[in-house]
Amino acid sequence: MHRIDFQGHKDNQFTLGNPATGEEATKFGEDWPNAVQEELCNAIEAAGLVLDKEDNSQLSQVLQAATGQGGIRFSLPGLMAAANPAGGLRILARAGTVRGIGVKLDGPGASADVTVYNDGAAVYTFAALDSDGASAAAGLANTAVADLADITIGVANLVGSPANLRGYIDIG
Repeated sequence: MHRIDFQGHKDNQFTLGNPATGEEATKFGEDWPNAVQEELCNAIEAAGLVLDKEDNSQLSQVLQAATGQGGIRFSLPGLMAAANPAGGLRILARAGTVRGIGVKLDGPGASADVTVYNDGAAVYTFAALDSDGASAAAGLANTAVADLADITIGVANLVGSPANLRGYIDIG
């Protein structure tokens, strides 16, 4: 990341300029907006979310997770032999509602069916999830989460050898 440093900046800040005094407005080339875009996208993808043009809350979800205000990030290195919820990842959640889920497999050619459970009841299943990842904010079932509820991640129909399953569950 860097501050604007292109023609017309004033102490690395944008200016509107002033035609009466000859001060020009700030201009910028492609390097600054591309850097800002990549910083934002990298933060969202590092949290396990898949970029979604229709969801303008993704950065907010990441920030909430980072500050402990509603999100759960998870990672399953090596993916283990998780064929059902009991064999997958178990998380104790705080009370709230599942508002969104994002998951991604790391590893070329790998795919699996990944299901998120809330106290044993399926919330959402990502069929044939791969390294492109996926996210869901609609169509979530069983979204009311009790305090200290078991949130589990089940993996089935594993193909290939993914290095990792990572993701994010937004509970608010």
